[in-house]
Amino acid sequence: MILLGALALTSVVDAPERVHGEIALSAPGCDLFVVKTGDGFTVIREREHWAVFEGDQVRGALHVAGDSELEILGEMSVAATVERWGLDLNTSRHLFYQFCIPDRERFLDLPDATLPHRHDR
Repeated sequence: MILLGALALTSVVDAPERVHGEIALSAPGCDLFVVKTGDGFTVIREREHWAVFEGDQVRGALHVAGDSELEILGEMSVAATVERWGLDLNTSRHLFYQFCIPDRERFLDLPDATLPHRHDR
């Protein structure tokens, strides 16, 4: 009986790990955003077009590519697609600006402190 319970628990553990992160890059009208996690940066595409903001705390399967339900802590859940994960800052920033900011070239080589911020929290 105990063995059966242990076997049932091991099959449940296969679910994707829910990772905590913080939205590092977002832009008005852009459905792509970047989340900083303990293992780097994750590029995510929103499928429902909700407004997400830099500094928002996020939890979900951030280290698994594909469709996912992400929780914006204290606000809502959003349907999203994890495009890429485990990226460094420069790669994730390049992907974000390439997709979201039309005049991105002038921002790519700036130090972090001079990057434009969508809003102050």
